[in-house]
Amino acid sequence: MKSIDLANSIDAVFSDSIRQCLAEQIGLSSEILGRIPTHASPALIASLMAAAVTPDGAKAVFSAVMSPEANARIEEQFLRLCSASSSIKDLETIGESLFVRSTGTRIALASDPISRQAGIPPQAAHVMTALVGSVMFGVLKHHILLEQGTLAGLPALLGGQLPVVSRLLTDRVAESIGFENAGNFTRSIAGRLESVAANMMQPMADDENVLRRSAPAAAHEVAAPVAGARSSRRGIWLLFAVLTAILLGVFAYAQFFGQRAGVEPTASSNVLTSGVVAPSIASAVPGVVARPDAASSVPQGCAAAPMTASGGAASAPAADAVSEAASNPAANASTRSGKIAFSVNQAGVPSLTGTLSSDAERQTLTDVLNRRFGAGRFAADLKVDASLRPSDWLTHIDELLSLMALPRAEVGIDSQHIELGGAAANASLGWKQRLQNVFGPSWEIGQFSAGKAVDLATQLFLSAMAKLLDAGNACIGPDVATVLNLQVVDFAASSGHIPLSAKENLAESAQLLKACSDDGHPVALDIKAYSDNVGDEQANLLLSQKRADAVRGFLIEAGVKPDLLTARGYGSATPIASNATAGGRFANRRVEFVLAQASVG
Repeated sequence: MKSIDLANSIDAVFSDSIRQCLAEQIGLSSEILGRIPTHASPALIASLMAAAVTPDGAKAVFSAVMSPEANARIEEQFLRLCSASSSIKDLETIGESLFVRSTGTRIALASDPISRQAGIPPQAAHVMTALVGSVMFGVLKHHILLEQGTLAGLPALLGGQLPVVSRLLTDRVAESIGFENAGNFTRSIAGRLESVAANMMQPMADDENVLRRSAPAAAHEVAAPVAGARSSRRGIWLLFAVLTAILLGVFAYAQFFGQRAGVEPTASSNVLTSGVVAPSIASAVPGVVARPDAASSVPQGCAAAPMTASGGAASAPAADAVSEAASNPAANASTRSGKIAFSVNQAGVPSLTGTLSSDAERQTLTDVLNRRFGAGRFAADLKVDASLRPSDWLTHIDELLSLMALPRAEVGIDSQHIELGGAAANASLGWKQRLQNVFGPSWEIGQFSAGKAVDLATQLFLSAMAKLLDAGNACIGPDVATVLNLQVVDFAASSGHIPLSAKENLAESAQLLKACSDDGHPVALDIKAYSDNVGDEQANLLLSQKRADAVRGFLIEAGVKPDLLTARGYGSATPIASNATAGGRFANRRVEFVLAQASVG
């Protein structure tokens, strides 16, 4: 994560027009008020640095920075907010609250020394210091989102502020945050932050290595379009096309078993954590996640592509990019091969879905199934795609036939990835090692992991949201729908209540929609919820409606106008992946933000 001159960035927000506006609200001259950010910024930054010298402290700071209350758009919105005394009070309250949450101390500990230092009345110093705090958290949040920063990078980011802070920090402020004097703070803080950074980075090393193996070009490809995104709408489309390509590369499995709008994926690669295969997402961008429907016990999933009112992809350039890549067999032949998913009922009867590279392959598999199970003792929906390369796994079909007879087994295979679920994932049966011995070390074999997929989708959502805001033209309907469909909501099983873990992303979505509406560019959305096919269809229909209503209700409560949002549940209709495996069900349980007719055109 790149560094930032936080103190100067905060000072830049308090422009002449902002100071004049605040002077009218607070009743002091703009010249006097202008002194406070210069004194308050290093004091508040030093407080965050002091709080982040332990892992728990760093987590508290990061949590406050990334909370819904921190306004990543504060720089562009401050002048408008300044014109209302109620908004100033809200910003003051937010600054105080986030400071307490991150440091465990009241902001008065910083504002009182500033009052004496700058010769400003205590109450005015308190209000202005809290406003500086609110701006500080917003600027930090915007930077972290833009740089796709993580908790592990926070100590280093704060440590990078030391050159500026050390020049401006006074002994009195240093004493207020627990140091003998400013010199003691300067000498000790860097080493302590470096130590906690090293401790926090170590547990993440394995995950980062996994991500590098799975998507080695991701960082380069995401970074490339940023400059373009800042200059024009064309850059935004380029960004979404790249994000789409990354998601298709990382989450290919479920897409192989479901198609949407005739688009095929371009590559196959799974995210692994400790040998566990993470699921793929069935379409170009993931949508809102729901846990298993009805009595299902498998992990939750997500998948959604933003759609226009007419049913086409909202992000046309991104969709075109995907379609173009998908229609280029020569470019993708080395990565795309035949794929299959199957589940076995309690009686040992398998049901298969898949796509093979030729009629000959399909006939070979059908003949093998007939010999093993007998006509009418299995179900198979097998398609042919001539652009695929031959299916490597067919050479080991005899071993797979044993799995196809295992009651309650669930298996998905694409390229060189095998997802095991149900009885096939039972460690006591040893299928993982057995298949590894047969297929060899180049194959990735393991269980479905929703957590890794959800984490990656959330990172992409936050990054895309920051880049959309940074582009300066954030209220174009298709762009908004595309970004909103990157987020996830981890509903509990059979629940329609928005979980705490999802509220930050939905709050960010509401903030964007509300700002667009306030600026005269409202974006109307249809919220569509879907389920997998596990359990009673009527129950799934009702549950999907409950979840769609919950998302709509949250956005309305967060300030979005009710007439801009509709909500409808569709149950298990229109699956975008096979329901035979956990990965496929993960893809089918989704909520789509669809651009409503009022916003089209």
